[in-house]
Amino acid sequence: NPDGDIETMNSIYNNLKKDGLLIWGAPVCEKDGLVWNKHRIYGPKRLLLLFKKFKYISSSNNLFKKKWEQPVIILKKLN
Repeated sequence: NPDGDIETMNSIYNNLKKDGLLIWGAPVCEKDGLVWNKHRIYGPKRLLLLFKKFKYISSSNNLFKKKWEQPVIILKKLN
């Protein structure tokens, strides 16, 4: 499912309590990418879609570097 990640985030949103926190981690880089049928590398465009129902709180390191990393990102549910 090409939008399975967005559907999953919608499900998480629906199951979080008001003002609930989400601790999220996945590969992040300066450019969005799809590694054939294995996984996504999230860049600014896809993360904006993925996090549209959440408020960014913080991350374990700077996002959108040239080489992908897997930061821990803390988000808060927007109500």
